[in-house]
Amino acid sequence: MSIQEFDKQMEREFKINKENITFSLRGDAKYFDAEQCKTFENNIKANGWHRIKGKDIKHLRFEKYSINLIKENGSYVTMERFSNTDQLKGFVQGYNASVFMQTRKAWA
Repeated sequence: MSIQEFDKQMEREFKINKENITFSLRGDAKYFDAEQCKTFENNIKANGWHRIKGKDIKHLRFEKYSINLIKENGSYVTMERFSNTDQLKGFVQGYNASVFMQTRKAWA
């Protein structure tokens, strides 16, 4: 795979991953941040959130100061609120790391 093909693939994945992110992602970390948000969404859809079952979740929306869970029936729940996008990204990354560690323990 050439560098140009790799760049095109990264841009395609980035476009898919940032579909539900309403704030701007910039710099070299934008690919990582978008992938982390998509992973977080997939984890929530697989495991649910508090008393909301995964099958009832349509998608998540990542806004500048909050993460909102959109249900299949069209209603939404604000999952978490933040002071800035760095806090939001830190929360998402921490959650994903926690899920990953729990998964590793289950494999052991």
